[in-house]
Amino acid sequence: KDWLRNRFKPNPNPNPIVTYEVRRGDASRVFFKCLLDNDFYDVVDIDTFSFMPRIIQAAYWVVRRDGLMYVTATDGLASGGRAARRTFERYGSWTTPHAAVNEAGLRYLVGFAAEEAAKHGLAVRPWFSLYSSHGPVFRAMLRLERLREAPDGEVALADNVGLYAHCNHCPDGSALPLSADPGVWRCPSCGASSYRLAGPLWTGPLHCSDALDRMRTEATALGWDEAAELLDTLVEESDDALPPYYYTTRDISKAAGVSPPPLGDLMATLGQSGARVARTHIDARAVKTDAPFSAAVVT
Repeated sequence: KDWLRNRFKPNPNPNPIVTYEVRRGDASRVFFKCLLDNDFYDVVDIDTFSFMPRIIQAAYWVVRRDGLMYVTATDGLASGGRAARRTFERYGSWTTPHAAVNEAGLRYLVGFAAEEAAKHGLAVRPWFSLYSSHGPVFRAMLRLERLREAPDGEVALADNVGLYAHCNHCPDGSALPLSADPGVWRCPSCGASSYRLAGPLWTGPLHCSDALDRMRTEATALGWDEAAELLDTLVEESDDALPPYYYTTRDISKAAGVSPPPLGDLMATLGQSGARVARTHIDARAVKTDAPFSAAVVT
């Protein structure tokens, strides 16, 4: 209570337009009280410890349509691939260990939010998604749109929530739609048919490039160089032709039997071969590309 009082001391130069109200209690109860009072919001920031599905579920009742919901998870075990039961309890999904588990953590979070939104006749559009290793912390800013008004809403939901098949013989894999027949899957690199499935999870873009461009312009104008640099990377990641995972230079060098290559050289060579390629803010030693893992090894 003392901390809250100190945070909200009266402003010596108050802006009469800005008001706030502090409510103490269970967040789900607060949201349902807002619903009963017809009290709705353009932005709701759900900054929870661990991951609390019931709070996200309740928040859909108080965010205005076309409003923003900022969701959070800090449970690294649930997305790390080695606690599948915990992932199922949190997200209703299955997980498996692989190099891109931290990107998968964001995708489990957004996928859960998308499935819950559909129960309200809504679609989610990620404006941006952020991973921080300090925690770890997974965050995603989602715009809520009426499903029937979202561009190809019904189709987009099915296309953007899917499964991830991870090869048992090499670090490659691929995204699969929920309607796919996993029995006919073959690894794009080694051709093996033995794999592990993860999901459901979000397989669409984690960012909206238009929103990021506006944010980057403002960050640059304000002289926020570090933020602008991060936004540059997020813009690269927002290419919807890229797969929902990445390859690490460690895995590539191990398969090739060489020292880890400089990331810039690897990206340049892959790009020259015609592949789509991008950095990822999640791992400074990883690359996102639509080329198969075997092509990165040869490169």
